[in-house]
Amino acid sequence: RDRGGSLVSTPTSPVPPPTMARPTPPKPAAPPHDMCNVHVSRPMWCRHCANHVWGHGKTAALCKRCGFVCHLSCSDYAFLVDCSHSPSPSARQTIDELLGGDATILDWSVKDVQAWMVVVGIDLYASHFDTVDGKRLDALRENDLLGLGIENEGHRLMVMETINELCRGSSTQRQPSIRARAAAPDGKPRAHPPLQQSMSLMSNRGIEGINPMVNGHCFRNHTYMSPCWCDRCGKFMWGLVKQGMKCKRCQLNCHRMCVIDDLPDCKPGLGSKRDTHSALPPGVVPSFDTELNMLFDVKEKPAPGILLKCIDAVDKKGLQAQGIYRVAGSLGEVKSLKMELNKDPEKVSIDDQRWTDINCW
Repeated sequence: RDRGGSLVSTPTSPVPPPTMARPTPPKPAAPPHDMCNVHVSRPMWCRHCANHVWGHGKTAALCKRCGFVCHLSCSDYAFLVDCSHSPSPSARQTIDELLGGDATILDWSVKDVQAWMVVVGIDLYASHFDTVDGKRLDALRENDLLGLGIENEGHRLMVMETINELCRGSSTQRQPSIRARAAAPDGKPRAHPPLQQSMSLMSNRGIEGINPMVNGHCFRNHTYMSPCWCDRCGKFMWGLVKQGMKCKRCQLNCHRMCVIDDLPDCKPGLGSKRDTHSALPPGVVPSFDTELNMLFDVKEKPAPGILLKCIDAVDKKGLQAQGIYRVAGSLGEVKSLKMELNKDPEKVSIDDQRWTDINCW
């Protein structure tokens, strides 16, 4: 107000216009992989399932930009790993090797053959192959394996199947007993776990409990004592020890690389009908692949019934047998005996004529 009491306007400083926040530039999208099918002249790691890529023909998929390598069956999930136009020196070396290399299995040295045997789990006999190079490996047949000192019939079959798959791509294959889960609603493959989770899945300890990424299955590394085929892909389970993974709940048998593929939900009866567990009556606890505290009561027995039965058989028939703890029994008799012991060890007779070979026990 002025001295007379009248209202007057007071000049004010101009208000600056509001400043607009500078937009953050969008993160450039990673370029898509430029995948092509290639032949691997030596076993390589699959960067998706963390297992080795090997075999006859073009068994691997390679990104020509960044050097990403995976199984052909894993290539649908390459988008989970960003591609780079600037590969590392080691990745560049891999690209050059797979795209420009003409090396084949026939060019392998003895050390290359033995290194491959380690990868596929038949290195128990690596020392027997100290004169076998790539050319001789390609020419091997089952009778030759006996000459190399592989006396166990089952082991010869397993080693020969593995060699056939590597050199000729002609290993025995059976019809898979399960199918993959349906695709996601958008038509894309279902997302797999990150590489770090996949690698933990492939560890020697296996999965210790239920893991949601395998749809309720409880997988553990498993050693199959007789030839076995994958319920997911139908191919032979390579190796002599820890050839694959078995679900404790439904008895599903899978390669490690097939475990993280789209499996149906776990439920009893899902696995192969060839498994000895599938013939058990409902409610019967199998003698094999079962925790010891579920097989016997320490207050009633000193050991599980199956162990006591085997000890009785060895005491009665095997004390004078040569190689009782070294020579393997017939695969047919072993499988038949295992099925009966699985049902009820107490009802199995040591004098049964179906398993006269003491080495089966």
